[in-house]
Amino acid sequence: MDKIPQLKIEDGKVVEDTISVDIVVNDNTEHVVMKKLSSGEAGKIRSAHVKTRYLAGQPSMNVDESALKDGLLQAAIVSAPFEHDLEGIKNLPDDVNTYLFTAWSNFSNPTPAKKD
Repeated sequence: MDKIPQLKIEDGKVVEDTISVDIVVNDNTEHVVMKKLSSGEAGKIRSAHVKTRYLAGQPSMNVDESALKDGLLQAAIVSAPFEHDLEGIKNLPDDVNTYLFTAWSNFSNPTPAKKD
């Protein structure tokens, strides 16, 4: 592990780390604010969308990737210029959904800089 994660604590509570991502809505630049999820939040969402079966003693996992992505994004969005409940996330154009999810993923799970 090359990068040590950082944590902010105030008054004994973990401070949510957020990011603001620009999007264009009706020719105006708006902001979508997203937060890092706690391990409990992310774990609940992942377990709801990953099914494990055992065939001949071997585990087989089935992941509903689209539902997992939408669930994580919905939980991460703090504020947005669109409805950000689960149906609102599902109704976003795919390129907008992917753009927001990619920005959130890079923020939540930064990878260390590549060494040459």
